[in-house]
Amino acid sequence: MSFCFSSFAKAAIVYTLKKDAEEIKDTETIVHSLSPREKKEITRLSKELKTYISFDQIEDKKRMLNNWSNSARVNNLFKEDTKTLNLIESQMELVKKADSLILKESERLLKNYYPTIDQKNLSDYQVKTLAN
Repeated sequence: MSFCFSSFAKAAIVYTLKKDAEEIKDTETIVHSLSPREKKEITRLSKELKTYISFDQIEDKKRMLNNWSNSARVNNLFKEDTKTLNLIESQMELVKKADSLILKESERLLKNYYPTIDQKNLSDYQVKTLAN
């Protein structure tokens, strides 16, 4: 059985594979400087959140959870659905834990690679962006 892909489909597959490889590379870069306990925590959070734990992924997950939360709260005005709100809240807690691990790691990376930068004047977002 042979498959016939159009050049557009091939290009889309190559693009997707390259993007996935970049995400894995970014994740591996961060993981190399984590302590063993932090690596286990990242692995656990990754499984529970069903996503890679990286700066971009966590920011995207925050946005999605916020949108979902707003939608669920509006729907909750018309019918009681505490199960969905509890699920959203637990996901938000996991994202906060992952975000704090990324922030710790970003602070370490900045301290090692950019010792002249005064981190006190930077927001958490700026610290994570510079380390990313």
